[in-house]
Amino acid sequence: MRGMKISILFLAVLLCVLAAGCGSSGASSASGGLDVSDRQGVISTMPAVESENEGIPTTVSELKEELAEDQGQLRIVSINAYQFAYEPDRVEVHYGDDILLTVTSLDVGHGFALPDFGVNVRVPAEESVQVRFKADKMGEFDFFNPVYSGKGWKDMKGKFIVE
Repeated sequence: MRGMKISILFLAVLLCVLAAGCGSSGASSASGGLDVSDRQGVISTMPAVESENEGIPTTVSELKEELAEDQGQLRIVSINAYQFAYEPDRVEVHYGDDILLTVTSLDVGHGFALPDFGVNVRVPAEESVQVRFKADKMGEFDFFNPVYSGKGWKDMKGKFIVE
């Protein structure tokens, strides 16, 4: 019987030692759960680790912002209209660019039409007109003068290229 008491006592001591070793250093809450408030402070005070990936987006929202910036730059385009041409007659932009187009008539009244982007404006003699639109289609698109401005008005053409 004495051997059994020693065995039970030994088991009780062993269980206490194991329980103490498995316990946490954090305080227990009244409900018996672990109080993690101290641990959050420890995490927030850890020193920042320098990364080779600096500048790379780390969240979905940062990635979306970066993609929007890459694909949505404001592009200012100026075109002069005169009898009977546009200068420049070839404009290249990137897909997704927000286009601010200024068409200036250097002589008589002209027009500027870029139907694929819904642009069709009259430009009074020696004045400028601004149009804003999104380059949301890829390819080569024709622009032209839809307004009679003299004998060669139909020759006023150009290319708007979105890459």
